[in-house]
Amino acid sequence: VACTRFHLVFSVGYRDTAAAMGVSKAWCIKAVNSTIRELCSKCPEYVKVPQSAEEWELTDGGFGRAKG
Repeated sequence: VACTRFHLVFSVGYRDTAAAMGVSKAWCIKAVNSTIRELCSKCPEYVKVPQSAEEWELTDGGFGRAKG
């Protein structure tokens, strides 16, 4: 997870990420890709996209109230 976070936050290559984390480039590539695959597989559980116009209105209305 630390390698993935570093890689995503600093937008550096695998070589730089591996060096910063003290691991091999091959291990870093495998770890980052595995973590990202797992996060993507969980996306539908945590990211809900409105499926109807009514749901979009409810979502949009909340942003309007928060913005003021």
